[in-house]
Amino acid sequence: MGNRFFGRERIVREIVMGVLASQPTSFSIVGTKYTGKTLLLQHLTAPDGPLHGEEFDAWRPAGFADGRAVISTIVDCSWTDVRSDLMGYLVTHVRRQLETDEGIDLDWRAVESQPTSARQMLQVTRQLRGLGLRLVVFMDNFDRIFEDQLISHDNADELRPLTLELALVVTTQQPLHDLDRELAASPLFNVMTQLFIGLIEPEAARAWLMDYAARFPAVTELMDLLLELTG
Repeated sequence: MGNRFFGRERIVREIVMGVLASQPTSFSIVGTKYTGKTLLLQHLTAPDGPLHGEEFDAWRPAGFADGRAVISTIVDCSWTDVRSDLMGYLVTHVRRQLETDEGIDLDWRAVESQPTSARQMLQVTRQLRGLGLRLVVFMDNFDRIFEDQLISHDNADELRPLTLELALVVTTQQPLHDLDRELAASPLFNVMTQLFIGLIEPEAARAWLMDYAARFPAVTELMDLLLELTG
């Protein structure tokens, strides 16, 4: 059936161009529950989506026109394993993906020799850059990290160099400054481009419903009501 996604083209293009820029831009996507933040991340990272798919080659900067040069991964910050050790989980998660899904073998001894998980992740990203690859990390439900105070100012300062090597995109229901003003003002987060999302555009909502109705004709009778609710 392919990667079905409707609307938000401006935001999607901005994210794609930003995370693949010569100096990666990090983003904070803000939207209330059920506005499609998770679906947006899934669309961006799908094999046939904007970061990897041939259909979107023209959207990406020349150096990443081949979507295979982009390594994207999603981490759900509501997971217990993530919340207990965010950076340790990320290193393990990325290594598993590189070895199992991407078939990329890095110098893991050099990675393991680093004293902290943040330094290990930095070593991973630098090796990937040396191979002409860009790592894009999406952290869904990032509110949980702030709300549970799972990252300190020292952690944030340690992670800041990472954003010079990889692109970081987080999703939250509220702006980071509303969750923790002091932490959000740290160099790691205050450079993030904030994007607010709500309901999709009316034209996109209608296109989505028409596509859905083509497969489930009974939806046609509810078209006007659904259009009001979704777009």
